[in-house]
Amino acid sequence: MTARSVLESGLMPGIRKVGELFSIGEYYLPELLISGKAMQAAVAELEPLLNAGGEKFHAGKYLIGTVKGDIHDIGKKIVMMMLK
Repeated sequence: MTARSVLESGLMPGIRKVGELFSIGEYYLPELLISGKAMQAAVAELEPLLNAGGEKFHAGKYLIGTVKGDIHDIGKKIVMMMLK
């Protein structure tokens, strides 16, 4: 499998499912955090392969932050991974 297909066919549907389960109360914050950390680790492994493909495009500039005092930044990290 290519790195892109691993991302698009495996990781993205998986993290979407985690979000769905969290939204209906079947998953709780610990499962959400563990899933996010697993996604981060997987993307870190795939990133060099994705960048090596030579496919470059400019999707604009984004400013991402966390509300002061919020200790949960998992959503921000997932958005950053998807934008990369």
